[in-house]
Amino acid sequence: MKRFFFIGMASLFFSGCGGLPTEIFNDLPQRQPVVSSINPPDGTIGFENNVIEVRLSQPVDTKTITAKSFVVTPLSVGEPNVHQLWEDVVDEEIKGAEGSYDISNEGTTIRFIASKNFDTAGRWGVLLTPEILSLEHIPFNQTPGTGPTPFFSSFYSKGIFLSSQAGENVSPPNLRPAYLYLNEIFYDAVGADADADLFVELYGEPFKEIGGYQLVMINGSDGKTLGTVKIPAGSTIAEDGLFVVANKKNAAADWVTPLDPPNGPDCLRLLNEAGKLVDEIGYGSPSVCYQGTPAPDAPSGKSIVRKNKGEWIVLDIPTPGFLDFKENF
Repeated sequence: MKRFFFIGMASLFFSGCGGLPTEIFNDLPQRQPVVSSINPPDGTIGFENNVIEVRLSQPVDTKTITAKSFVVTPLSVGEPNVHQLWEDVVDEEIKGAEGSYDISNEGTTIRFIASKNFDTAGRWGVLLTPEILSLEHIPFNQTPGTGPTPFFSSFYSKGIFLSSQAGENVSPPNLRPAYLYLNEIFYDAVGADADADLFVELYGEPFKEIGGYQLVMINGSDGKTLGTVKIPAGSTIAEDGLFVVANKKNAAADWVTPLDPPNGPDCLRLLNEAGKLVDEIGYGSPSVCYQGTPAPDAPSGKSIVRKNKGEWIVLDIPTPGFLDFKENF
C-alpha cells in the first residue's frame, strides 16, 4: 500500500533522518500543507453544483494533484474509515467522479470540476491524501506533526431532502428505502447468456440509496449459492422508482456488472447492506430455496415480471427501465 510508504517517509522526516535541511525539519509541521477551507462545507445538504473548491495552507506541486490524491467519491450510509478509504483509492478499488482539476497560479486553491452536476441523490465524500506534495515535496498532512492523515469531508447532493415549514433544510432522513422489490428478471437469452443484456430490475422508494445491497442467486435443487453481486456505494433509486442491474450496457442500465442469473428452476434473493432478506422469488418451481408460489419459468428470450406483490407473469418482450404494473404496488 502506498499509505505505508508515506508513513515510512514521515518517520524519516520526524526522526531527522530524511535529508531535510535543519531549518525545514525544525518547523516541518508548519510547512506541511493542510486544508484550510472547502466548499461545499462538510455536511452540506442539497448541493447541486459541479465544482468542489479546496484552499490549502501551502502551495503544492501541481503534478501531485491526481485522481489518487484528490478524489470525490460516492459514499454509503454511515461513517467511513478514512484511512481505509485512502487505501482503497490508492489501490484503485474505488473510482471517484470524473472531472478535471483547476489549480490557482499560487498553488493554494484547487478546484475539482466534475463532468456533471452533483444533482443525483446521494452522499459524496471529498478525500485529499498525503500523495499531495508541497513545492518542497513535503507530504500533505491534515494533522501536522503526527502520522500522515488525509483530509475528509462529505456532502449530500440534491434530491433526497425534506424541508421544514419555514423552508429551511433539515437533517437528512433515513437514506435507505422504506420498500424495495425484485420487479423484473431476464435470465435466459436466445443464444449465449454471456452475450445478452441480462438484467435484474428493482422497484423501490425513489431517491434512496441501495449501495451495499446484494443480489444472491440460489440453485433450486440443492439450495447452494451460485453467485452474488453487490451494488456499489452511492447507488440510488431513480425518480421513477427503478434501478436496473445489467450484464451489458443498455439505455436502461443503472449499473453494469458481470451478471448471469441462473435459468430455472432457481431462486433470486435481495439482501440489504446488513445481509437481511428484503425480497426473494423462486421461478420454475424450485424444490428447496423458495416456499411461496413461484413465478413461471420464462422461455428463452422472455422475462418474468411482478404483476403485483404476490404474482409474477412472463413477458414476451423484456422491458428494463419500464414499470409495467405500477398501479398494483
